[in-house]
Amino acid sequence: NTSGYWNSSSSGNWANGSLWTITSGTGSVPGGGSGVATFSPNNANPGNPTALTANVTVNLKSNKGAANDFTVRAVVFDANTPSYNFTIASGAGALKFASSASITVAAGQSHNINSEIALDAGNDGLNKLGEGTISFGGTAANTLTNQITVSEGTILLNKTAGVDAI
Repeated sequence: NTSGYWNSSSSGNWANGSLWTITSGTGSVPGGGSGVATFSPNNANPGNPTALTANVTVNLKSNKGAANDFTVRAVVFDANTPSYNFTIASGAGALKFASSASITVAAGQSHNINSEIALDAGNDGLNKLGEGTISFGGTAANTLTNQITVSEGTILLNKTAGVDAI
């Protein structure tokens, strides 16, 4: 049950603890039933010393390159330089959500999740928060079996033709 901020303006693997600043919990990367992963390279947030200067891809891989699934309660894409974005890419791993799950994207922002998105057993659904846009893309089918609620903003369904986005 670890939460943290991505602290780099560079791409890398989710499992690389040096690319995260942990704000609660004891793990080296965000994860667990109540963990929150925040992406916000802007000087107003702890652990984010450098403004985003290019698009950043976060791969769901271990540090040895093997596919990894990561489970969190929430993913937050906070305000940053609008001309650049974050993409969570599969690396053959899945981004899984525990109960009371949410994806928040700040107003004026557009980011991508190009991996499988799944809900843990017993999860009551996924809530999209924030006025920004999240795109569900990539070639891996999402396995979202419960309710998806769009409370604010937009979800774009950009999976490869014939691949389940929801």
